[in-house]
Amino acid sequence: MSFLDNPRNAGTVLWIIGILNIILGLVSIIMGVIDDDTDLVYGVINGIGGIIVGIIYFGFGKSIRAGEISEKWDILTRFVLVSAMAVAIGGIFGYDEDLGQYAVNIVVSLIIALIIFWIYKKMTDGKADTVDKILWVLLVLFFIISAIFDIISLIAFPIGTIMGIAGLIVDLFMLLALLDNDVKAKMGM
Repeated sequence: MSFLDNPRNAGTVLWIIGILNIILGLVSIIMGVIDDDTDLVYGVINGIGGIIVGIIYFGFGKSIRAGEISEKWDILTRFVLVSAMAVAIGGIFGYDEDLGQYAVNIVVSLIIALIIFWIYKKMTDGKADTVDKILWVLLVLFFIISAIFDIISLIAFPIGTIMGIAGLIVDLFMLLALLDNDVKAKMGM
């Protein structure tokens, strides 16, 4: 089993992503409180969102590392669910001083989160139909594009580099999971 094909490694990376999000959330809160150039409300609200997302990723990674979630199909579908939660939380806690823009961000994020949640529900409905085949193709394209963006983010040293490497590993694991025969069969491919 290769490094990228091992669920425990994917769990470790998701665990690291969670820890980094928690740290960045705490830094955002601290900067909001002590830095005169950072808006207090912005720092605290964004920080809380980062901590919540971090806890979700950390818990998901921990479940994979502990073997509670070990099948590629389960990891892939739960990753889609976790992504929906992260997008929703990111929108709700993605405070912007322009309250109109903040409201738009919340609505758009919740719509995207609902679409991702629908994808999760469609994947896990037990039926392998044409929509599942289309979703399989879209997910493959998504993880390829996401991997490209993760490679680009490597130049943002140091946090961007760490998150880029971690994101790239997760993207490649999910891409390999999508190419797994069992996963393909569940999606009608």
